[in-house]
Amino acid sequence: MTLCKIFFSQMIPNKNDNLKKQLMNDFLCNIMGDLLSWHIGIHSFCFYSMQFEKQKYKALDLRLF
Repeated sequence: MTLCKIFFSQMIPNKNDNLKKQLMNDFLCNIMGDLLSWHIGIHSFCFYSMQFEKQKYKALDLRLF
């Protein structure tokens, strides 16, 4: 967070304080959105792989009995 503040304070002159805040918020929202979508992707991958494992073991159980 402080790195973002330093970056935006150096990039944008102090006159445009509202613009600086808006850009920093957009930047952080984009990062959080990417992290959230990656996080959801990992969960869905784990869920589907668990479902696949269950199906595989069900098929194996049917063959055994």
